[in-house]
Amino acid sequence: MLDVLILLLFTVWAIITILYQLEIKALKSINFFGFVPYCRFFAPNPTTTDIGIYYCGSNDEDISIEDEEWIPLVYEKKGLFQFYWNPNQRLNKTINTIVRQLSFLGDTNTNIKYTVPYLRLLNVSTEKVRNSQNANYVRFIITRHKGREESISRAIVFSSETHRVY
Repeated sequence: MLDVLILLLFTVWAIITILYQLEIKALKSINFFGFVPYCRFFAPNPTTTDIGIYYCGSNDEDISIEDEEWIPLVYEKKGLFQFYWNPNQRLNKTINTIVRQLSFLGDTNTNIKYTVPYLRLLNVSTEKVRNSQNANYVRFIITRHKGREESISRAIVFSSETHRVY
């Protein structure tokens, strides 16, 4: 009897996991403990883009996206043996999790600048500007792009407000 119950439990979990990949809103609300994995490398919608987070420091409060020089928050050159030795794996996972949390909140949330993912990225960006530039204001953006080349155009997914550096 216990074997049947365990088999039933894992069968239901497997079915929910498969359905969760289809992004059904009702299933997202019941996964508050995170027991159902979210794997984007399976069909029908595999992940085909990379995420980039850039920051910019300036002495002017008006930091425009087009005019300023954006510095990558994390620069990682992809190597041949990255599948075997990847010291930035946890950092990349953290960034992907933060970006997913911000995208789940959406741009329409007026209190997004008070959320934990936003404040994490703002904290790191502020520290980078404080340590490397003599700037009074900071702003960060999240981009999505295909491929590894730097010359490929990047679509801006999220843009923060301009914040004062103290």
